[in-house]
Amino acid sequence: MTEAVIDIDVNDRVKSIRDKHSLKHQDISDITGYSTNTVKKWMVDKDVKHYTPAPIQALKLLQNWEAIENQKLIDNHGIVGSSLAEVWTSITNKGGVGKTTTAFNLALILANIRNKKVLAIDLDPQGHLTLSLIKSPHNMGLATKDILLGNYKEPFKYNENLDVVGTDKSLRGVLESIPPQDLLFRFQENLGRYRKTYDYIVCDGIPTDSPWFDAILAATTKIIMPVTADLYDSWGMQDVFDKVELLKMRKVTKELKVAAIIANIMTTPVSIFDTSIINSIKDNFPNEFCPTIISKSVKVKECKSPAISQSIVDYSPDSKVANQYLSVVDFIVNT
Repeated sequence: MTEAVIDIDVNDRVKSIRDKHSLKHQDISDITGYSTNTVKKWMVDKDVKHYTPAPIQALKLLQNWEAIENQKLIDNHGIVGSSLAEVWTSITNKGGVGKTTTAFNLALILANIRNKKVLAIDLDPQGHLTLSLIKSPHNMGLATKDILLGNYKEPFKYNENLDVVGTDKSLRGVLESIPPQDLLFRFQENLGRYRKTYDYIVCDGIPTDSPWFDAILAATTKIIMPVTADLYDSWGMQDVFDKVELLKMRKVTKELKVAAIIANIMTTPVSIFDTSIINSIKDNFPNEFCPTIISKSVKVKECKSPAISQSIVDYSPDSKVANQYLSVVDFIVNT
C-alpha cells in the first residue's frame, strides 16, 4: 500500500489540477484508482473532521494524465475550447430567495478563485445583477436583448476572467415582441456562440413562470435553486422538475437538469420549524439537495453592493459564509 504523505501541499496541488481542468470527483477517481469518497476527503480543508492527506502516488498519476492531455493539445495545434461551457442559471418560481446574490457569488468565485473564464448574464429585466457588476449603464456594451436580437457587441469586462452581459427594463419590450415559440429556441441558439468562448456561463434568472422562463431553462445546463425555510418555496419546487422533464420530452433540450437546491439565508442556530422544512426538501430531492447551508449574513449583503462588488470570498475570506459558498461551488461542479 502506498503511504500517504502528510503534506497539505500535495492536496493543494491535486486541487490545482482539479480546478485547472474542471475535473469532477469521479474523474479524479478514474485517473487515480482511488474511490470517490476518498477523493472527496482530499478536497476538504485540513481542519475538517474527514480530511485525508492525498498520497503522492495519486498526485503523480494526475500529473502524468495532465502531461498526456497537454500533449494532445499540442498535437491538435493548440486548439482549445472544443467543449462547450456549462450554463448555470440561478432560478426559482418565487422571489426573495437570494437568486441574484447566488448568481453574483458563483460567477465571481469561478472567475477569481477558480480562475475560470466566466460570462455572467442578467436575464431579469429588473437588472439587479447588472447593478452589482456594472457601475455605469453607459458601460454595459452587450445586453441581454442583443443576444436575443442577434446583435454582437463586446460584453462589459469586469476583470480578466469575468465578462458581464447586463440588462434593463427595455428587455421587457423585446420579450413581448418575440412569439413564445420562437423565443423558446432563439435564446438557446444565440447563446450557443458564447458557450464556445467561456468555461462557464452564469445567469441570473427570473422568479415567474412565463415563456421567458421556459426559454431560459431551454438554454441552461444546470439549474441552481436557492430556497429559504419557507413552505411556499418548497411547495413550488416540483413544478420546476416537471418543467425540466417536459422540455426534455419535447426535445427542446438534452442537457438540462436541476444540479443544486441550496438552503439559503438561514438563521443559526436553525430553529426546529426551519429544520423540518429543510429536512422535507432533502427527503424529497436527495440527489439535488446541497448539504452545505448558506447562513444569513450581513457581509453577503454588503459585498454585492455596487460600492464594493466583490464575492463574499474576496470580501471576507475567513468568514464562515465564504467557506460555505466555496463548498456550494464544488458541489455544483461535481453534479
